[in-house]
Amino acid sequence: MNKIFLIGNLTRDPETRTTSTGNSMCRFGLAVNRRRKVEGQPDVDFFNVTCFGKLGEIAAQYLRKGRKACVVGVLQLNTFTGQDGQKRPSLDVVADDVEFMPNAQRDGDGSTGGYYGSTASERPSQGKTYGDSKPSYPAFDEADEDELPF
Repeated sequence: MNKIFLIGNLTRDPETRTTSTGNSMCRFGLAVNRRRKVEGQPDVDFFNVTCFGKLGEIAAQYLRKGRKACVVGVLQLNTFTGQDGQKRPSLDVVADDVEFMPNAQRDGDGSTGGYYGSTASERPSQGKTYGDSKPSYPAFDEADEDELPF
């Protein structure tokens, strides 16, 4: 089974194109931090993400460079020829689902994130789903530190 789940930040604004068959296609880069056992800066893996059809249109509309996103898809190892003529490997993800994650600070457009996937029945019940009303989250009471078990 080939399935990958990634959460990271967009490295560039999405680029949209139309394929020769007339389908929409959107590509963007995703930087994903990898945990290290040694203190310091985390290692970063870079993936090229491709979305097709309606998913690509929605991603192009709502995602921007620096925005956090969760991508679920299929991992592909491709090669490309660099400017020096050498063949180089490239990790690419063909997205099945994309969730627009909230950034640490609230986005300027007031959105708190959203979800768009290839199948509507798989959408989570919580969070903002585009086309629906704003999400409602349960109220949380502050916990007293003395009551925490750790």
